[in-house]
This record gives sequence, C-alpha cells and structure tokens, in this order.
Amino acid sequence: MRPVLAGIDAVRHLSTLAQVLRRHSPRRAAVVVLAAVVSGLLTTATMVAAGWLLGSTTDLISDPGAARPVYLALVWFIALITLSGLTACLLEPLSLAVRQDLVAGALDDVTHVATTIELSSADDPDTAAVLGDAGRTLRDWMVLAGLHSMWGVLAGRVAAVGSMVIVGVWFWLAPLVLVGSWLWLGREFARWSVDIGETAGGESLGLRRADYYRRLLVGTESAKEVRLFGLQQFFADRFHRAWQAAMLGIWARRHDASRSVLIAVAGVAAANAAVLGLLAWQAAAGTTPVGQVAATTMAILGLAAFGVQDDNDLWSRRARAVLVRFDLARRALGPDRAEHLAHSAAVPGPVLALEGVTFAYPGSAEPVLAEFNLHVAAGQTVAIVGRNGSGKSTLMKLVCGLYAPCCGDIRVKGVQATEARNRHPGTVSVVFQDFARFPLSLFDNVRLAFPGACDAEVHAAIDRAGLHELAGRLPYGVQTILSSAYEHGQDLSGGQWQRVALARACLAVIRGAELIILDEPTAALDVDAERDFVRQFLEVTRQCTTLVVTHRLASVRELDRIVLIEHGRVAEDGRHDELMAAGGTYCRMFGLQARRYSQPDAER
Repeated sequence: MRPVLAGIDAVRHLSTLAQVLRRHSPRRAAVVVLAAVVSGLLTTATMVAAGWLLGSTTDLISDPGAARPVYLALVWFIALITLSGLTACLLEPLSLAVRQDLVAGALDDVTHVATTIELSSADDPDTAAVLGDAGRTLRDWMVLAGLHSMWGVLAGRVAAVGSMVIVGVWFWLAPLVLVGSWLWLGREFARWSVDIGETAGGESLGLRRADYYRRLLVGTESAKEVRLFGLQQFFADRFHRAWQAAMLGIWARRHDASRSVLIAVAGVAAANAAVLGLLAWQAAAGTTPVGQVAATTMAILGLAAFGVQDDNDLWSRRARAVLVRFDLARRALGPDRAEHLAHSAAVPGPVLALEGVTFAYPGSAEPVLAEFNLHVAAGQTVAIVGRNGSGKSTLMKLVCGLYAPCCGDIRVKGVQATEARNRHPGTVSVVFQDFARFPLSLFDNVRLAFPGACDAEVHAAIDRAGLHELAGRLPYGVQTILSSAYEHGQDLSGGQWQRVALARACLAVIRGAELIILDEPTAALDVDAERDFVRQFLEVTRQCTTLVVTHRLASVRELDRIVLIEHGRVAEDGRHDELMAAGGTYCRMFGLQARRYSQPDAER
C-alpha cells in the first residue's frame, strides 16, 4: 500500500511542478524539456554507436577486408557525439533562462501573498515561517543549482530508459533487477531528503529565533544598545544556543534516516555485481559479442540515473520540492482577490460604522474587541482613548481593513472596510504610532501615502506640513535621501519625522480621503509638542472625518467627541465637558493626568 501511496504523491508532485512551469515559463520550459529529452535519446544512441564501433573494429582485426562497417560506425559515433555536444550547449542557456523565470515568478508569488493576506494570517507562526523562509530559500545556492541542473537530471532519466532497453535486449531479467535496486535506493534517499526537510521545517521557529539573535548582534538598529550595554557576548551566546538546539533535531533525524539509505546502497552494489559478473562470464565464454558487451556495460552504468545520480540530483530534488511547497502555500494563503473577494453593495449611512464587531488575534482565547459598536458622522473629529491594551490600535487596523473581524460589520462610506482597502485605496489614510521611515527622498517619503499623486500635490502637502524650510536646508532639497547610511543622505530628528507624517496626512486630504486616522504617532513627544502637533493635524484635516488615538487626554479635549474603550467595548461617548460631568472613568483618567502635570517637579 505504501508504494501505491508514494506513487500517487509523486504524480501529484509532478503535476504541481508542471503547473508551476506553465505559470512562470511556459515556452522556455517546453523548449528545455524537449532539449533534455533529445539529449537523453542521443546518449542512448551514442551507447549503441560505441558498441557498434567497437564490435566492427574487432571484426576488422579478424577480417581486414571488413573496413566499411568500421567507417560507417565511426561516422555515426562522431555525428552523435557532435549532436550531443550541440544539445548540451543549447540546454545550458535555456536552463539558466528557465531558472531565472522560476525564481522571479516564485518571488513574485511570495511577495503577492505577503502583501495581500490579512494581517491576522500573517501573525500566524506557520504563515510567518513560510513567508520568512521563502526569500532565503529561493536564493539558497543549492536551490539555484538544482533549478539549473534538473534538466540535466531529466536528460539522465530519459537516457536511463534507453539503457534499460539495451540491457533488456541482452538479458530480459537484468534490467528488472538493476532498475528495482536503483529505484529502491532512490526512494530511500528521497525519504531521507524529505525527513531532513521536514525536520528543518519543524525547527523553523528555532532557526528563526537564532537568526533574530544574529540580526540583533550585527544589525544597525540595535547597534547603540549592543555596544553601550556590552551585549555582544550575551547575544552571541543566545545565537549559539538557539542554533544548536534547532540543529540537534536535524542532526539526529539525519543520522537515523541514514541507515535505510546504507542498506539500499548495499542492495544496489550486490545487484550490479551480479549482473556485471554474468556479463563478464558470457564475454569470456564468447557467447556475447564484444560490441554488445561494451554497449551493455555502458547501459548498466547508465541505469544509475533511476536512483541518485550525483549532487545535481540532490539539488534538483531540493529545488523541485521548494517550488511545489511554495506553490501549495500560494494557493492556501493567497487566493486571487479578483475572484474570491466578495462584492458588497454600498449602504448609505455614516462615514464609519462598526456594528457588533468582535475580534481576537490568532491563538488568543480572549477577544480584543467584543460586540463593539460605533458610528461616526461625516465631518466629525473623534478621539479614541483608553488604557494600554484596551484595543485602540487594533480598532484602527480593523477600520483600515488590515484585519477582518471575527464577526460583525465594519463599513467605510457604506463599503466593507476590507473591500474599501483593496478596491478603493485611499478611502482611509492613517498615520500610525510606528509610522514607516523609509530610506528614500523626502519627496518619495511623502508621496508613498498616495503613489498616484502628481508632483504638484506632493509639493503642496510638503508646504502645508511646514517642511519647505527643512527642504531648503537639505543638500538636495526634497530629493535628499533621509538616511545617513547613503551618500549625501541626511537623518531627520524625531520632530522632523513627525512633520513628514503630517505631510502624508496633508496629501491624503488633497487626494480626497474620506477618513483620516492619527494613531499615536506623537507618543514619544512631550505634552506641549503633542498638543501642537494634534492642532496642526486637525487644522490640515478640518474638512475630513478624523479619528485621533491618544493617551494624552489634554490634547483632545476640544474635539467633537471622545470615545473611551474599556474591556473591548465603548464604555463612554461624548464631549469632554459631558464626560467630566458624568464622573466616570474618563473623568478619573483626566484628573490623574491633570494633577500630574500641575505638580511641581519635586513632588512627582
């Protein structure tokens, strides 16, 4: 039963591989497959011609007048050798071209999946492992070598089929014994390779942990703390322990799986010794012609292609497995949104409407939001406040369509939030707490908020955010790279980066965004600086519907509404004076913050 199941798996594997080739390199793959088949057939024909030439030469020794068959065999042999060389020359560049197509296509698939799956899926450890391993694996030298050499392996398999015919002509039972032994070895070796691959996959978390420690040790982002606190040895020890712990499982599985491979190797050696011994005995007895002995000997050696050919075979197995694994992951994680994303009809109502929304992160039993309800009318400016961990930032990601709720409904301008993000980009614009600081020009850092914005709109956003003076001091103006890691680049201060974030919001307003979100990008600023920034933000977004997430209540006391989130629900909702009069949680939080900032420094 196991061989049958293995055969079914092999057919599925080849079917998936064929689909990958058809998707990424249909024409070149067809040509390279044809070239590999022709190369294998030419190899078989060359064996026959070599035997014919040797047999004719032997006959010439006993009969000097039989020179014509020798010349004819020699011409055929030279012609076949020449054609084999030309086919190999053609196969080499074609293999490289197909490899480039496959790597580029696979990386495109991984990029598509990574940028289109819901963030809740990306947070799943298994998904993170697949995406994290993808780019590194597709650039691994063994995988690249395998993608290049698998066509030579295919040519070897075709030649092996021809070798089986040649050996069968000599003795029908011999190819059955030899091919069976080589297939046994190939199956055990493939199982060994799969076991090692699965073990490595199972240890992916440990290897990623080790890689994380390595990046902390050598990366630039943590360089100051590593040197200041003398953490070099600390992270080096953590890296070694994590790496060795992950590799111990791989080494143990590799050792255990090697036994069956060694037994199969012994079986192959015994089968070849028996068949070659029989052929040698017949040759010595003169019952088999010299030419047939030569061709059959080469064919017997060629049957090794049914097993494990060489390093190229090992690399090609690995490369094929990688392509199939990532294609299966692509299908599981990245369905075509054009086909699978359901259309939802726009429903008239407020700019933002959340009804019965419940959301929990993968692997978490406790929901962050539970039966959450909120309506925001057009033109309102609403503050979202609450204690740490109350779900404010998660709520903003749901509103942006980055997460899909477990249940409930989220609509922006009457359209589902996830659909608005995918089909109507720009409907919602957000400045997150950890907003991106790209090592690009000032101009591009602003334009990335709306890649389709024209130059005039980007310049207008830069001016509205008060960045024109800074741009005038930069070496190349708005085209200066905002990173000192690049030649003529320049770093910005925290306050200057805040203005870049403000410029992105300005560009969103210019481009007609329906909803603007400010998600605590000023958490590291003092109270006065944050209040000034919020006022500037509200000034440039006064014609839009705006959500402001903050811990500092003094910055939002003048807003239209203040919504307090507690235990995953809206606990309080109203204007500042209304909430203060109610004497609830908001009143107590505001009072605590007010007393803290009104106390002298010595009393804090």
